[in-house]
Amino acid sequence: TGVAPVELLDLDAALDALTREDRSLAQLVEMRYFGGMTAEETAEAAPAERQGAVAGTEAALDRALAIPAGCA
Repeated sequence: TGVAPVELLDLDAALDALTREDRSLAQLVEMRYFGGMTAEETAEAAPAERQGAVAGTEAALDRALAIPAGCA
């Protein structure tokens, strides 16, 4: 039950790396996965130019989590 602290640290580092790469996409990931918003709610909250990126939030988080530890 729960998530191991190391996994949380990896997630935090991944989100930091994504924030440096694309701040608005990182905010969409946070809204979607940590704010409890649905995909539709996230799309409505996103700036018009980023609404297409909402569909890419899962891929963005997966990409960020693939960054090797210590490289973030």
